[in-house]
Amino acid sequence: MKIQETNDMLNLVELQEALDSTVFEHIDTAQNWEKALANLTALHRQVTDFFQETIHRYDGELPSSNPYWILFLNSAAKVIYFYHFVKQHETAEIDEETKAQLLRGYITASRILPFNLSEDNEEFLAEIENSIQQLDPAMKLEHATNTLPECFETLHTYKFG
Repeated sequence: MKIQETNDMLNLVELQEALDSTVFEHIDTAQNWEKALANLTALHRQVTDFFQETIHRYDGELPSSNPYWILFLNSAAKVIYFYHFVKQHETAEIDEETKAQLLRGYITASRILPFNLSEDNEEFLAEIENSIQQLDPAMKLEHATNTLPECFETLHTYKFG
């Protein structure tokens, strides 16, 4: 599942369609965790690699704030969240290292979501918080308005895993 790139931009419509298809077919409908993980691993790697390559093309500078990058960050947040969600459900026994990795993924997804306090993101943030609570009932998701530079920096420092 390779998302097309044109003029150094990832096709976000194609990305969203691939994500929606995977979530509907392999998570919501069939709960085929193995297939969902395979699809989401490919999307996850492509999104994170694309962003790191973009930073490299910009000589280490973060992208400028524009509508493309806002949409990209929204999609990236969902890819990262669902990747970790499926990983959590596919893992038979979650040790402390895996738990920490899953929590980092969930927190990253919430922190790269631009303007995460908007009404449009309430349901998604509640879903992230629910996943966090399943792993650590005492942990609360920090609700703060994420500026675009903060979102970019969080994604830039995020490690695939």
